[in-house]
Amino acid sequence: MSTKVADSIMRKLFLLAGVMMLAANAQFTTPQISSPMLRTGQDTAASATEGFHPWLSMNGLYRRDVDGTTPGGAAHQFYPSFAGGLSGWKSWQRRKLAGSYSGSGTHRSSILVGRDNTWTQSHTGTLLYEEQLSRQWSVGLSQLGGITYGGFGYGSAFGMTGAPGLTSGLGPGISSDPNASGLGNFAGNGVVDGELLVSQTKFSVSSGSVNYRATQRMSLSASGGAALVRRGGQQYSQDNFQGSGRIAYLLSERTQIGGDYTYGAYRYPNRFGGINNHNASLSLMLQLSPTRTISGSGGAGIMSSEFIGQVPIDPALAGLLGGTSTLEVMKTRYIIPSFQVSFIQDLPKGSFTVGASRGFNAGNGILLAGVRDSFMTAYSRPLNTRIGLTGSASYQRLSGRIGTIGVTQNMQGGVMMSIRMVGSLSFTAQAGARYLAVTTQPRRREVLAGFGLAWMPGGAPFTF
Repeated sequence: MSTKVADSIMRKLFLLAGVMMLAANAQFTTPQISSPMLRTGQDTAASATEGFHPWLSMNGLYRRDVDGTTPGGAAHQFYPSFAGGLSGWKSWQRRKLAGSYSGSGTHRSSILVGRDNTWTQSHTGTLLYEEQLSRQWSVGLSQLGGITYGGFGYGSAFGMTGAPGLTSGLGPGISSDPNASGLGNFAGNGVVDGELLVSQTKFSVSSGSVNYRATQRMSLSASGGAALVRRGGQQYSQDNFQGSGRIAYLLSERTQIGGDYTYGAYRYPNRFGGINNHNASLSLMLQLSPTRTISGSGGAGIMSSEFIGQVPIDPALAGLLGGTSTLEVMKTRYIIPSFQVSFIQDLPKGSFTVGASRGFNAGNGILLAGVRDSFMTAYSRPLNTRIGLTGSASYQRLSGRIGTIGVTQNMQGGVMMSIRMVGSLSFTAQAGARYLAVTTQPRRREVLAGFGLAWMPGGAPFTF
């Protein structure tokens, strides 16, 4: 196998595996360096590439609370939404820098927490940097941050055009292949991609990695990061930290195996104690064709917690102490199987993805740490020179293990079609639905629909 072929294959395999498999371990993830084996000077098609994409959209939206259970909220609502952003990248022979910004203003009320209609603003930004230090060493850094109403990602309530799940972690009109732009996909970040409340959420997710190519077939990598989340209720804010190590081996041009270990720490401000977890897994990746890849991993995780809790006291002492319970440091431990499976299909200027996973998660604003089962699928591409289609659907179930013991379920989907009218101006139509279920609370269902205008230079259909 030539060095050029091996570099190209390893780049693509690690690019797909690095994000998806760490996310399955129920920590958090942002896109990292493309591969421990970035192309060297012998395999670089061009010395420098760059791109820049601004965009704007304006929508009129309709929302209906199907069950009529939103406290203080109207069963039917019409409201406007404005959004815009930009993304850009520049790559050199051994370096790549990319970033994006998206923001929106929407006149609406909260879905789960009743409040008067008001203008809400959401802002997110991403940044990626990677560098090939030598033929064997490479490093990468990534950053996701923002202030939004409803989190950010496939399972969040926040959607740039009004429909749930339609985020702009990548940027409208940009190929989903991070090799093209370097932007990656932040929509499956594992931190705020499952928010149930449409309330203000502030978040910062930072991570970095170091990769070493030991031989032409084997590579080692280590990564670490921190995720800080501040929600409207301070008791549900969290500080997450993680470190991981990975070894990967290329069996053939289309098959890769690997082993992963991840350590995570969850800390909650104003609460004594915290949570530590460990996860180990084995992975397999098959490149079915140049445009189709399937990957999977399986293993087990251990979560240990230490918090202050109420415990009953002996009835004989209750009368003397004047109470029936007392505070005590409580320690718990849980062991669960973890897994991840995904299928990725590259399309011309787009992609189709299906994935499912199970593992630990730090919480979603209603429950603290627990076990999260999730499924997602996303599709985006121009159908022709005038019509573009974007859609996503997701399901998340979080079973609380610490603090409040309960279950939350979040199922939602959205679709947007654009028709380029003249020049860079497109007509857009979108629709979506959400289903929320929380233990001891009535279920909540809502549907959304809308239409609007979108502008993006280049004369291509508008897609996310």
